[in-house]
Amino acid sequence: MSLSTSFESNEMNSFKESRSRSVQGLASVVSVSSPLMKIPLPPRLWITDVEDESSDENSTGTRDEGVVLAERTRVRSRFRHKHRSTCNVPIGIFWDIENCQVPRGCSAIDVVAAIRAKFLPGRREAEFVVVCDVRKEAANRLQELNDSQVNLIHVCGTQKNAADEKLRQCMRRFGELHTAPAALLLISGDINFASDLSDFRHRKNMEVILVHKQNTSSALITCASSHYCYNELTAQLPRNPKVSQTEEEEPTCEMEVSNLPVNQPAERVSRRLRRLADNCGGKVLRVTADTAVLRFPTPDHASRALKRMEGEDVFGDS
Repeated sequence: MSLSTSFESNEMNSFKESRSRSVQGLASVVSVSSPLMKIPLPPRLWITDVEDESSDENSTGTRDEGVVLAERTRVRSRFRHKHRSTCNVPIGIFWDIENCQVPRGCSAIDVVAAIRAKFLPGRREAEFVVVCDVRKEAANRLQELNDSQVNLIHVCGTQKNAADEKLRQCMRRFGELHTAPAALLLISGDINFASDLSDFRHRKNMEVILVHKQNTSSALITCASSHYCYNELTAQLPRNPKVSQTEEEEPTCEMEVSNLPVNQPAERVSRRLRRLADNCGGKVLRVTADTAVLRFPTPDHASRALKRMEGEDVFGDS
């Protein structure tokens, strides 16, 4: 009985020893042969510039024993917000050539070039619109405008405010296609554009440039961000010395209209003439037989009326 008990105890001890050795061997095998744990890293950042700010911080700060200061880096992405270049700012140029006419003896090509040289630096030309009645303009003037690569739009000169309405339409379309910081340039001194210029400047936040002639209403000038005198802009342009003296003379404020019908009442003829000259500020002074005398506030208005009324029909005669 004692032998069996000792045998069992010895067997049990040997089993425990073998088990402990197997566990130790397994642990040693695991510690030796097991691979290192791999931790997935985040994707690499796309960076272009890395500025180390640790040197500045370490120089000013103090290092404590056993403490490692973490280096702080500032990373700037390559996708930066680029400031809009000023050369990409679009500008629309709208010219009422009847209000601001090409100076006598000057070429329309030189006037267009002077406008572009003055206002295009730092901008790009999106539109250049010239509105006029092509039937009243000289053929060489139309050819010069065409050679200047501008958009020439025809309107009926006898209709009241026809050129102004067409320019308003073109400017509004430009305002729909281009937003701030776009610029709008109007070459005119007509007070009818005051409301449109005010909307472009204050509601659409666009830069409004006005080029006007002398004696322009201050209400129109205040609607623009900046304004320039058309006469000063064209004063240094070359003049053609071959222009005749008659062309150089300014028309008077009073204009005589001839070849009127004699078989029509004078009041009816006066109403017809008033309708033709009203857009230029003309008033009919008197109608006598086949002639009439009209008065205009300035020589410029008389010159515009002369273009519009030349050859117009008055009850069958012209």
